[in-house]
Amino acid sequence: MKSEKRALFHILAVDGLRSIVGLARVHPQLIGALGTCVREGLVTVVRPRLKPTGYSRREIPTDIAVLTHLGRREAEENLGRPAPAVSLAHEIEHRVGVGELRTTLRIAPEAWTSAVELHVACLIEVSGIAGRGLPDGLADVDGMRLALEYDHGRYTATQVRLKQQVFNSLADGAVWGAPTARRAEWLRRLGCGRVVAVPLPLGVW
Repeated sequence: MKSEKRALFHILAVDGLRSIVGLARVHPQLIGALGTCVREGLVTVVRPRLKPTGYSRREIPTDIAVLTHLGRREAEENLGRPAPAVSLAHEIEHRVGVGELRTTLRIAPEAWTSAVELHVACLIEVSGIAGRGLPDGLADVDGMRLALEYDHGRYTATQVRLKQQVFNSLADGAVWGAPTARRAEWLRRLGCGRVVAVPLPLGVW
């Protein structure tokens, strides 16, 4: 498998889906491989109308890349890690935000454990944690385990505090992402120590 195709598979297997606008901005060298994978039926591109924030009325048509069933199977065979199916019916913005947060923090796909993988690894049962409190992912960076969470703007203060408690039991620290500086400041006021403003890369490619 060519290096560009493998890198694209790794990103989509880990993040589930990605905005093509965002992918092209950070990994322009992978756009050629993306076109090839679409033609081979390994990746599909959909164009949902997405909201910049959870409380926005505006919706922006956005090109989203996601692995097909055939693509997931090939990714799993070549990467040796799960490539779970993702729903395109809801929470697309949240998933886009998680991928952008991981990329912004320069966390390599191989250092990332997604919430889906946490379920599979039975960490919930071991720690007695409710699934709704799990982070979007765990990252192992420089000997530390970080919990990562993206708030598209829909979490309540109660949900944020619950997640903070869970993160403290799972990781050495936590990093939150938010779509706007205003939302990031709201999270800081709730006690989230490290928060990064990560706007969603919306639009048609």
